[in-house]
Amino acid sequence: MWSSIRNKIVLFAIFPLTVIYSIIFAVHILETLRAAKVNVEEFMEQQAGHFSGLLNNQLQFIESIGETFTQSLAWEQTLADRKILISNTLHFDTSIHAILSGSPGKGVVYSLNKNHLTEQPWKNVQGKKIVTNQWGWSLPIDSPIDGQKVVVYKLHGLDNLYFTVAVKTLLDVLNKENPRNLRFEIVNRDSTFIYSDMRSTRPDKSLLNTAERIGSASLLELVNGPIKNGMRGIGTVYFRDWPTWYFASPVPQAGWMLLTHTRETYALADARQSAIFSGLFLLLALLVITACVLKVSGLITNPLVRLTQAVDKLGDGHWFLDYRHRSNDETGRLARSINAMAARLSERDEALKEMRASNISHIAENLRGRYFYYMLDERGQLIYISPSVSDILGYSSESLLESAGHSFLRSSQFRRFYRSVRGVLRGQTKNETLQLELPHQSGTTRTLELINVPIVELNGSISGVEGMGHDVTELVSDSRKFRGLLEAAPDAIIITDKSLTILMVNERAESLFITDRSDLVGKPLAILGRNQNKPLFPQRITPDEVTSRQLSFESLCSKSDGKLFPVEMATSPLVTETETLITIVIRDISDRKRAERDLRHARDLARVGDKTKTQFLSNMSHELRTPLNGILGHVQLMLRENGLSDDQRISLETIGDCGEHLLMLINDVLDLTRIESTRPTVQLASINLRTTLDKVCRILSPRAQRKGLDIQLNVDDHLPEYVLTDVTKLRQVLINLLGNGIKFTDKGHIQLKVVKDNDRIVYIVSDTGIGIAVEDQESIFSPFQQARADSTRGGTGLGLTICQRLVTAMGGGLKVASSPGCGSRFYFSLPLRKSEAQSEAANELLTDSSCQVRLEPGKQIRILVVDDSFNNRRLLVRLLDDAGFETLEAVNGEDALQSIKSRQPELVLMDIHMPVLTGVDALRQLQHDGNPVPVIALASSLTTESDQQYQELGFSGYISKPFKLDCLLNEIGRVLNIEYVRTGDDHA
Repeated sequence: MWSSIRNKIVLFAIFPLTVIYSIIFAVHILETLRAAKVNVEEFMEQQAGHFSGLLNNQLQFIESIGETFTQSLAWEQTLADRKILISNTLHFDTSIHAILSGSPGKGVVYSLNKNHLTEQPWKNVQGKKIVTNQWGWSLPIDSPIDGQKVVVYKLHGLDNLYFTVAVKTLLDVLNKENPRNLRFEIVNRDSTFIYSDMRSTRPDKSLLNTAERIGSASLLELVNGPIKNGMRGIGTVYFRDWPTWYFASPVPQAGWMLLTHTRETYALADARQSAIFSGLFLLLALLVITACVLKVSGLITNPLVRLTQAVDKLGDGHWFLDYRHRSNDETGRLARSINAMAARLSERDEALKEMRASNISHIAENLRGRYFYYMLDERGQLIYISPSVSDILGYSSESLLESAGHSFLRSSQFRRFYRSVRGVLRGQTKNETLQLELPHQSGTTRTLELINVPIVELNGSISGVEGMGHDVTELVSDSRKFRGLLEAAPDAIIITDKSLTILMVNERAESLFITDRSDLVGKPLAILGRNQNKPLFPQRITPDEVTSRQLSFESLCSKSDGKLFPVEMATSPLVTETETLITIVIRDISDRKRAERDLRHARDLARVGDKTKTQFLSNMSHELRTPLNGILGHVQLMLRENGLSDDQRISLETIGDCGEHLLMLINDVLDLTRIESTRPTVQLASINLRTTLDKVCRILSPRAQRKGLDIQLNVDDHLPEYVLTDVTKLRQVLINLLGNGIKFTDKGHIQLKVVKDNDRIVYIVSDTGIGIAVEDQESIFSPFQQARADSTRGGTGLGLTICQRLVTAMGGGLKVASSPGCGSRFYFSLPLRKSEAQSEAANELLTDSSCQVRLEPGKQIRILVVDDSFNNRRLLVRLLDDAGFETLEAVNGEDALQSIKSRQPELVLMDIHMPVLTGVDALRQLQHDGNPVPVIALASSLTTESDQQYQELGFSGYISKPFKLDCLLNEIGRVLNIEYVRTGDDHA
């Protein structure tokens, strides 16, 4: 480290001199500061005594005025004379703020206002009497005149007579002779503040409190020593890490202590500024000395350093030395000797290189195939090329060397070659093989394989590049056809070896990854992925699988700008004579993934919409079914009454049929809203076909009669009496078609004809109305569409749409045949499913209005009816009471739980939607309590799966509102396993 001559000069001359000089100067400055501190302390102590004397003289003067005032007051007998004396005294010395006579709250305050004596009551501002010390002076109080801080002096010889002196007046006396802007504090002997101008003492009543609060031992020592004993003293106190000098001096006239204080930084500012100037002068002197020494040492060492650098280059094989030293001293003679030695070594090195190049050239010419050898210097310039290059490119080696290789490298691929050469010279690449297409002298193109290697000297430095060229034009002629096919492929194709190193890519791969193929060839396949340290293949695929069989999978690739995109990859191994190649086809599937993502998003939105729609339909169904439940229920109650006339019974049955038709319409309209998402379900039941068709015609008869129309029913006698079909949907379709016929027919008739056609039933509804134009016959089945001639007759345009969907769900297709003015004919066919008469007959027996169903005599069954609707609850109670059951009532789930616990019914009919506690929550509470009472759910549902859903929740049964009496009694009988008895009706 210290072998340099310059460093030795610095170490053994400049450094010791600087250290010694700095130590002497530091000692001088410290001694100067110490002496300055002693002088300043002595001066400040004198100043403290001076200011305490000024304050003491002022107080002594006020006391002398008080004695004179006391003596004069004794001679004055009248009140007017005394007031004149008081006025003269206040005019004589303005430091006397006021004269107090009496006591607070009971005395008088005399003061001057615009040189006129004023007299006012002495208000009790302090709330207590004035207390003075043994010298007659009090602590500061608020002036009863203007509220400023004053001290009170009690006049000797007179009771309850005082002078008030403004504290500000006393400070004015001190500040008149305070050119150094010293700060003051006045305290009692017990350290209580008379005055303080420091913000740090404002929270405290005494200096002792301040010392204890800030934890200053020196300030405590000053308080308990000089201040308490009334003696002079000095102390250093730290406020917020700033040292402050305190000088205490007694004011014997009032028993006070005057404290002057100043920050140490202010007191020693001049001394420290002088020390700083001295330090800067020392630093400047050292810098000048150092610069002179460095300049002299540089004149000695710089030639030696440059000579050393030249010798180092000579050792690295750089025979040309650019160092010239013209002096005739020892350094100049040494430099000329080294230059002569470098010239001789350069000549010897060139001879060795030419011999080596000639030997390698002979080897290249004798190899099988077409080879040539070349060399480049450290600047990348061509310096040798073997004569065999003329057999390959047509140029002689001499012509290539004379043109500095420009003809050899004039092609468009010069940049690739030169980039490889620069990498070799920098030691970044070794043994890199390039395949270039270079021009032949005849104008054709030859394909060459070139390999460049560095020329490494003994010291490890690279002095040039040597390489071997091989003509592979014939070898690659067949591969050009393959490359043509490769470039024409619509997908990106990459060919790798067994280690997944990229050997070949097509143009589509360049555009897909936005990079030149030269940046891909020779690189690992992993550079195309998002993580260059991991393969592109999924973890489940092993390297052996890639080289042994065809694979197809999806992955993520990265463009040259870092943007990731999804791809579909297909790999196929190709085994050749020398190695195994892997063909990889890559297809960008960004558009497909985007479409899939959009579809998933649309699906999720549709699911949310379906859920919202289902909730709305559920609420709407509940609100619509509730009033219908009351209507149909009371109709059933009235039909069970004895003594009804035939007209009354027919009217009630018509009301019931109409109510059921309204319920059917409500259900089907709500079903229409679910057509796009769910297919209508079909519920097959055994019906009496003729009776059902007759009821449909009977429902619409009043409407037809009001227009003077006739409804005709024609049923084929070959049809069975009982069939299996969805009676609800069939009735809705027929009522809708017949209703349309009535709406659009002004005279004539509407006919419902039902015939058998092999294994199907054909339903035909025809009318003699206005007809439908041919161009409108297809659009009328679309939602919200009507024929142009129909638009004036009202309607929503949903009826035929509903009919078509319902007929399709039942296994048929609705069609129309019509022409304007000739009426219309709608027809459809449904599968013919025969049914046993017993099942329908048994149902008819139970539902026949001519009989009443009751419990067997002697049986008592208690049923709890739970519903928040009073009408629904009363309807159920009446129906059950009429059937012989004992009933209880509850208005919500919580009320039901209490009734079950106290009355123990055999069965509970539970509404699902209730306030306070729903039916489902009430059932869960019963299950939690272990109560086995069976519960039948009463609910308005939209789906046929409701029965199964409520069974899964734990309900024993399920009845949909509005319910029929037979369905209600059948469900109760099934759950409780009981039988009923029938009694005939006596109305005749």
